[in-house]
Amino acid sequence: MRFFILFFLVILIMIPPAMAKSGGGQKTGDQKKLDIGVTVGGSRDTGNTETSKARLSVDSTYRADWAVSEFKSLYQYEEKSGKANQNRLELELKESLPTISRWAPFVTNSFTWDEIKGVDYDNNTGAGVKYLLVSKKDREISLSGSILYQVLKYEEQKKESNAAYALESSLKWGRGDLKLMIDLYYQASAEDGENYKYNSDFRLTYFLTSILGVSAEFSSRYRNITPEGAPKLDTTTVFSVTLAY
Repeated sequence: MRFFILFFLVILIMIPPAMAKSGGGQKTGDQKKLDIGVTVGGSRDTGNTETSKARLSVDSTYRADWAVSEFKSLYQYEEKSGKANQNRLELELKESLPTISRWAPFVTNSFTWDEIKGVDYDNNTGAGVKYLLVSKKDREISLSGSILYQVLKYEEQKKESNAAYALESSLKWGRGDLKLMIDLYYQASAEDGENYKYNSDFRLTYFLTSILGVSAEFSSRYRNITPEGAPKLDTTTVFSVTLAY
């Protein structure tokens, strides 16, 4: 916790001089105003154990002159031998100011519903800053830190609220028709060291046309506090079809 507080204070101290510089900002004029991506995947395996998977994600980015709006959504369902072992919905909206000297302050709100882990809702609202380690035409690597207000409700339990912090890293890489995306996310309560979670998402896409691609995806979701008998870790590997506009 002390490390995080120090980390965030350093970021806050560095924002003013970073924004005072004028040469490092990214311009939206040479970029598309709107990007939309839809990825649909699933599988069905039969044999001694029947397994069905379904996965849908919709992502969009809108670049205005004064801000960048990012929306992410994910629905994941998995069933084994007729019994659901994953049923989850995730939504996230992030508003970022234009990047200046590699820094981009943002506000964020995310929502998670997870039937199997007994989460009625997990809502997180807050603000933070992103730092671009690498920003090239074919690749981008960034680190983010944020402070959040979490409202969490498990089934048959009272809702609880607390202060939390989150750390994120993201990699986007493309060469020709191949595109790789990696997102890592860690969140912990500032009041309860046992209340933490982390996510990882990997997607490798090969584009057959300018808008149609095939993807291999891997994702994991870990939540340290779950109702008795509920799994803490979910992992999913799926092949999917991607449409990018």
